[in-house]
Amino acid sequence: MNLERTAKRGRTVLWAMVGFMACESILFRYAMPTDLAMQLTALMTGDYAQQAVRFGQEIPLTEAAHRVFGALMLALGMLQFDAGLRRRRPSVHRAIGTAFITLAMILSVTALIIGLQQPFAGGPETLLTVMLVGSFLLMLLTAVAQVRRRRFAAHREWMIRAYGFSLQVVVQRFLFPPMVLLGMPGPDAFMTSTILAALIALAAAEWWLRVTRMPVPAAVPSAAPV
Repeated sequence: MNLERTAKRGRTVLWAMVGFMACESILFRYAMPTDLAMQLTALMTGDYAQQAVRFGQEIPLTEAAHRVFGALMLALGMLQFDAGLRRRRPSVHRAIGTAFITLAMILSVTALIIGLQQPFAGGPETLLTVMLVGSFLLMLLTAVAQVRRRRFAAHREWMIRAYGFSLQVVVQRFLFPPMVLLGMPGPDAFMTSTILAALIALAAAEWWLRVTRMPVPAAVPSAAPV
């Protein structure tokens, strides 16, 4: 495997995912006429379109913060993969990391508000949201703890896990509409696609860590005493 080529292609795919999320979250929702956006949402996701309307009517600021800050967080996370930036501008790298974590905290709060106040799939979605947000925050806090202890390799791994986990929302956008179009009830499709997306995102992050993890050199045996 050519790791450098794989990494380059991987970054291209990730940037495409981030671009898609920005278009879906911001341009599709706010630049397109509302009626047209809702018609397309209904075509792709069925009953979820009604939920999208309720978001806009009942918790508009929470929805806007979740969408806009979420897209910004994903873009900032991608910049952390720039090895040149880390070497040439370590202070910028740290500032971006701090901004990423701050936005992640905001996103976690807005996700909990949406999951508690407006769960499309009812109680199961609320429980799932709490579990996913809790897992995400645990990864972030572990990453912060590791960097404070100057364990940079461990910090890198936990940040990759957290970022990969955050991309589940993009994966879910690709899984949800086909399930609805195939006849699965909307709430069931939402729950199934969300769980599958989380597992896929975690598996992808762990795979990347496995192929990029530097091997620990074997200890050199000491010479026998004379």
